Amino acid sequence: MFQTIFGDTIKGLTIEHVAFHFMEEVGEVATAVRRLYEEAGKFQSEMKKLDSIETAVKAYTQSADNQELREVINLKLSLAVEIADSYSWWSAIYIKAEQIFKESQSSLIRGENTNFIFQRVYKTRRGKLVCPNCNNTKCVCQFFFEGVDNQK
Repeated sequence: MFQTIFGDTIKGLTIEHVAFHFMEEVGEVATAVRRLYEEAGKFQSEMKKLDSIETAVKAYTQSADNQELREVINLKLSLAVEIADSYSWWSAIYIKAEQIFKESQSSLIRGENTNFIFQRVYKTRRGKLVCPNCNNTKCVCQFFFEGVDNQK
């Protein structure tokens, strides 16, 4: 599902970008857990009843007269949102890894006469391997490396 929805967007991102967002979301989960832990002690019995998003929303709407309880419920809901965000970026890491693997299997990289230098020269642009100099999938540049005949 994530591949279908976000696959094209993830193609345009680097693995570092995806990993950074994942780590950022994990940090937000940690912050939400800490804040909830600090505040939830005041309402332990109420917190035990909040075992789903639905029960949390219902408790929030029913606690209009208790602002402190509403804040704690809001913290718990916020934690659920941060966990969902972390999961989506975790999935993005797997999608990006799969995209990188598929690109590395490309005939541009795995061809019979492929030179190690050319494996490093080509880079990814919107899901396609292209030459960083001419931006073509089939390079038209004149590279002169010893032992490499690029006139083929």
